[in-house]
Amino acid sequence: MGSSSHPTSRRIKDLLKRNWRVDLVLIPRAINDCADMLAKKGASA
Repeated sequence: MGSSSHPTSRRIKDLLKRNWRVDLVLIPRAINDCADMLAKKGASA
């Protein structure tokens, strides 16, 4: 994984280092229409 200085990337990496079980799952936009619609609406606000 490349190094990133973006604050969000650093925060995610810090959270993933904690003693938690974390599962990251990619859900394609075509399958998750509701979340895609909300994301588009938020991005246009």
